[in-house]
Amino acid sequence: LRSNLEAARALLHGKDKKVHLMAVLKSSIEAHLPAAPEQLASVFETMAEPPDGYAIPSVADALAVRQTVPGKQVLILYPAEHELAPLLHAHSLEVAVSDSRWLLHAAEVLRPAVSSGKRLGLHVFVDTGHARTGATPKAARRILAAALAQSDLFEVRGLMSHLCCNRRLHGSSITATLRQAGMQPPPGWTEEHLKLEALRLHELQKRRVASAFEMLVGQVAEHNRRTPTHLHHRMRCHVASSNGLINGESDMFYDMVRVGSMLLSNLPSHTRWFGRQPDSYLLGQLGQCQGGSRIQAVKLLPAGTGDEWCLYYGCLMGPPGSTLPFLVNRPLLVASLSGVCHEHLVPYRSAQVPVGNLSIHVQ
Repeated sequence: LRSNLEAARALLHGKDKKVHLMAVLKSSIEAHLPAAPEQLASVFETMAEPPDGYAIPSVADALAVRQTVPGKQVLILYPAEHELAPLLHAHSLEVAVSDSRWLLHAAEVLRPAVSSGKRLGLHVFVDTGHARTGATPKAARRILAAALAQSDLFEVRGLMSHLCCNRRLHGSSITATLRQAGMQPPPGWTEEHLKLEALRLHELQKRRVASAFEMLVGQVAEHNRRTPTHLHHRMRCHVASSNGLINGESDMFYDMVRVGSMLLSNLPSHTRWFGRQPDSYLLGQLGQCQGGSRIQAVKLLPAGTGDEWCLYYGCLMGPPGSTLPFLVNRPLLVASLSGVCHEHLVPYRSAQVPVGNLSIHVQ
């Protein structure tokens, strides 16, 4: 862990400005947590230059990490149920937001709980081509406007996005990666073709990121110019992950990088942490999840020919019967599921519960 963190820090040193490092403590395709995230955080905190903050996928794990790092930034990566806003506020946890309706509902339950000027920290998640989560740039502007309009309750602590197609652009074979995941490249697609297409989509997304961040940063700057200091928003822009750091894409570092798999590389694989189940208190706050998994955000991808979007990394997700990689080249409606009840009812990180098709009842 120490050598991994030192290697990540070394790639950030010597830049024109300080770039903060947020440790992402979650399992992924590339790396698995060998222990509970709070245990890993406690190890990192003993080091000479520990992470500047932590990103955690679930509320239950974030609460545990908060006990270990009481004074540091802890971000919940995916939207949680709005009923939990007072709990997140009480524990100084920050949350990624992908839909303006979440803010409206959270404000209703949060207002009676807020006192002494302390605000709930938000990161506006902008989807710029990955599509798994986040709002479209146009919708992100509405989310930000809603947050700024209620600056007594919310503080925007970050603008974030996630890259889809820069997985080791200069490294291992994409064909080999596909086959390792049980997939095959489209008929006739050579390795060179796959890499050129990944590079094209990556450059397209980088332009979207720059444009969206410029627009939203300007929106916040205008708000700060017109309001008292205690209602200002001090935020960091972050998009690059381990792949961007390893590739040396310093134009994507912005104010902070989120590093996950790089910190977890070369660790023993005989033990794995699959995430903790929500406890009775969390479930009680949500009526024992009788309402089922909740759709936390809905968006219409503004895709078109020459301005394609991906579904998931490398466009490796698509409608049934589609050929991968699947390029979204027409408007597509996408709903995102996340939160405590989703973790409880569909424990997709568990080794014991394989997940196939999930039936969603939409009113």
